Amino acid sequence: PGARTLLDSALEEATPGEQRNAARGLWVRAAVATGAAELARTRLDAWLETDGDVGARDELVAVALRALRTEGQLEAAAEIATKWSGVGFESGMEAALTMREAGRGEEAAAVLKAMRPASAEDMLWRDEVYAELLVELGELDEADGVWDRVAAANPEAARYGRGHVARLRGDNEAALALFVGATDARASEERGLALEAMGRLEEADAAYATLLESPDPERRTAARVGQARVRLARDDARGALAVLAKITAVDPGYALTVAQLRGDALLALDLVDDARDVYASLSGDAESRTVRDLGLGECALAREKAQDAL
Repeated sequence: PGARTLLDSALEEATPGEQRNAARGLWVRAAVATGAAELARTRLDAWLETDGDVGARDELVAVALRALRTEGQLEAAAEIATKWSGVGFESGMEAALTMREAGRGEEAAAVLKAMRPASAEDMLWRDEVYAELLVELGELDEADGVWDRVAAANPEAARYGRGHVARLRGDNEAALALFVGATDARASEERGLALEAMGRLEEADAAYATLLESPDPERRTAARVGQARVRLARDDARGALAVLAKITAVDPGYALTVAQLRGDALLALDLVDDARDVYASLSGDAESRTVRDLGLGECALAREKAQDAL
């Protein structure tokens, strides 16, 4: 509320330009945070409908969406993204990123596909985001085609992207060939996953070990997750738990995987009650609920309670 009061005063004096749009974006974020999402949308609509400068309108939508995503206010951001995604390139990209984060991948893909970037740099940004989204949607052939287009401008990103697609198709040999010499930080994890799928566990473990020195906490989490999975595949549940215990802060993208691995390891050690606690704590999206119910079903079977498992 204090921020809104200050921003109201600032906006009375702000002149057109970057600072005014920054203040407007912050005002939208503050309004949503204080329970006035409808007012935020109404005010933003009014600003956009009265500003004749296309560039300023494009920037304002982008600033507002980034501000809302920063605070995790995805529902409000997604509604704005749906209405104003066609204002310009920057706002269109922010709208697509917002829709993707909000779980509306098909809408995000439609926005990206309809774009006609004016510069090669903008085209590259659009294509990289579009290819990753197509993979998430399971459109692997189309994603591969987009990565082909990226290759001329960013061969390293394309090499990683095409390797990722090959692995998802089950063509692990082709994936490994593409990852040779790859410098993308994600390539080591992808190599490990491909090697795991081929039963080459020692090599997979070595691939994950190379990530442990990464400055990126997400990559370090990926390394521990991969190593724990390899140990479980070797029937070393205690080793898997020991590796997972070294994860001091779980990256949000790996939280479900870490919980599932911990539950599976506890169950393998016949620590059924502990495993049940891990599975029962999972909630949220459909994937989390599915892992929860499968895990609880396994716990019931371990206690020979077939009816409870069903």
